[in-house]
Amino acid sequence: MSNTRENLSKLTPIRSGEFGFHVRSAAREDFFKDNPELRGKVAVEVDHIIPRYMGGEPELENSQALLKYEHALKHVISTYFPELEQKPDSEWFGARQVISRLTKEEFGQFLVDMEPLIPSIKDWLSEINPPTRK
Repeated sequence: MSNTRENLSKLTPIRSGEFGFHVRSAAREDFFKDNPELRGKVAVEVDHIIPRYMGGEPELENSQALLKYEHALKHVISTYFPELEQKPDSEWFGARQVISRLTKEEFGQFLVDMEPLIPSIKDWLSEINPPTRK
């Protein structure tokens, strides 16, 4: 890890659970270094690698810049296929928030990328016993 990244992480004023400006900027810059053809053409969002509710810190080392539809996919996948200790309800809340920010084009790409997961999600849902209403 570079000294610049470490220094940014230490100097950034961080509110509870949120990334500071310098952390978000550094994560976005890393994304565009890896994807220079997308600079100026797409919006990226900075997300926690380890969720805050699982102890993830708002540090540069725990940040990743994602395209908005990738961010939505991450939360949807974590909703239906959670890792140990993940909270599907929290992930679904995150997915809904991100999906609401998608443009029409981004939502279209989200649906294309979701298509292969739909059979697995349907199988997962069929295994759940629906709540009984009284």
